[in-house]
Amino acid sequence: MSITRSDGAGQPQPLTQSKTLQTRWSFTPDGKRLVYFETGLKTGYVLWTMPMESDGAGLRAGIPEVFLQTPVNEHAPVFSPDGRWLANASNESGIDQVYVRAFPDKGGKWQISNSSGVFPTWSRNGKELFFTTLDNHIMVAGYAVQGESFAAGKPRLWSEKKVGGLALPPQRLARSLC
Repeated sequence: MSITRSDGAGQPQPLTQSKTLQTRWSFTPDGKRLVYFETGLKTGYVLWTMPMESDGAGLRAGIPEVFLQTPVNEHAPVFSPDGRWLANASNESGIDQVYVRAFPDKGGKWQISNSSGVFPTWSRNGKELFFTTLDNHIMVAGYAVQGESFAAGKPRLWSEKKVGGLALPPQRLARSLC
C-alpha cells in the first residue's frame, strides 16, 4: 500500500509491504492513525490500524496493528468525527450489515443497519451515521454516546432516490448532490 501527495508532487510513498490486497479507508480526525482493510489469506477481510506521523518530507507510517480479524469480511471502516468510534460493514450475519465499535476496541459492538448496510459515513455534526443498503438506498440512523456506550436509533430512509450501480458510498453521493 502506498500514498501519494494530493497536489501530485513527488512519488508514491510505500506505507506497508504486503502480498495481499490492502485498501486505505479512513484517518482519525487528527490524522494520526489510518484504518484499512486487507484480504486475509485464511480469513475474510481484516481491519488494521496504523499510526501515522507527518513532517516536511511527508507521511511516515508506524507499525500496523490488527483491529478486527474474524472468519468473515470486515470492510469499509471509518472513524467517527471525534475518533472514539469505528463503523464498518461485516457479513457475519450472512449479509453485509453496519456495526460500530469503540476505538480502541473494548469488546462492545452495536449493529446499526437492520436489513443490509455498507459504506458507513459519519455526519460532521456527530449525531448521525449514514450507510448504503445493498439495494442502493441511503439510510441514516441518529445516535448518542453516553460514556463508553453507543446508542443508535432506528435507521430511516434518507432519500427515496436510489443511487446507481453497485452500492455507492454516501460521501460520493453527498458530493454529487452539493
